Amino acid sequence: MPTLRWDGDALFGDLANTGQLIEPGQEIDVDEEDADHYLGHRSGDWERVDEPAEGDGDESGDESEETDDDADSEDIEPPFDPTEPTVSELKDKLEDGDYTDAELEALKEAEDRSTAVDAINAELEEE
Repeated sequence: MPTLRWDGDALFGDLANTGQLIEPGQEIDVDEEDADHYLGHRSGDWERVDEPAEGDGDESGDESEETDDDADSEDIEPPFDPTEPTVSELKDKLEDGDYTDAELEALKEAEDRSTAVDAINAELEEE
């Protein structure tokens, strides 16, 4: 179960999902499918504080390699500013371009519009 932290400056009202008010700095555990909802919030003030679950849960030395890979993917800049084109233009760029998963993830992190994030997620799923 992912752990997320609210880094906003004010209370976050999550009345529709959990019925609670979340204070700045507070960490919450959410279902995997709900994590994207919070992380995609327009404020951009949610942060995942645990590593996403991958593989079969084997606790061998592979985890340090995954952490290194995750750090490298965070350093990748989006290939273009996703907030400039319209969502339709963004979809066209995604279809016409040949972007790596890391570049698509960087685009998703830079994007606030839910329909644009959905288009990026769809492109990630196609690969």
